[in-house]
Amino acid sequence: MFPIGDEIRGRTTPILTYFLALSNVLVFAYSLTRGMSVLIDLYGYRPIYLAQLARLETLFTSLFLHGGIEHLVGNLLFLYVFGRSVENEVAPLRFIVLYLASGLAGNLLHTAFVYLLPEAELVKPVIGASGAISGIIGAYIVLRPYARIKTVVVYYYLLILRIPARFYVLIWFIYQLAIGVISLGFPLGVAAWAHVGGFAAGAAIGSLTRRGGK
Repeated sequence: MFPIGDEIRGRTTPILTYFLALSNVLVFAYSLTRGMSVLIDLYGYRPIYLAQLARLETLFTSLFLHGGIEHLVGNLLFLYVFGRSVENEVAPLRFIVLYLASGLAGNLLHTAFVYLLPEAELVKPVIGASGAISGIIGAYIVLRPYARIKTVVVYYYLLILRIPARFYVLIWFIYQLAIGVISLGFPLGVAAWAHVGGFAAGAAIGSLTRRGGK
């Protein structure tokens, strides 16, 4: 079950959403030429850095790295579906702040839970825009709770359903929590708590935006 769009017609072209998507694509293309492991070592975030107060810039640079084409495409799909509508609701600077702050919050929450795991997890790199894009989803559900998400469901054959955003996001969030809880006992290689942290930050920023207007 994955989203392909919503029913909201934007008032303006979502330039920043496309810019962020292009940035991720270009960095991924560069990682293929430079060497993915090299870039991850240089710009990936490792939870141990926070305890050492070292290389903290990787809290942000890691948001533009992806481990493979599926990782990249999956993130860009969610950015496309949810980012366009959120960008139409907030000022440009707030949209960028929302994106980066959500990514930061995701990495920080992931770090907090990693300290409950074996020490080896502290040095594993965390990469991807998932936390930042989860923040976009959090803001979306606050700003557009009654929208409908066009969703492809595979059940013997392909179905396209229009699911209310609040139900779609609720299912998505419960799934992230479940993966996060499971990972506490059995590391899965998925930074689910980064998704949860990013979502919470995005919802909080979205709530402030809705109360304060643009």
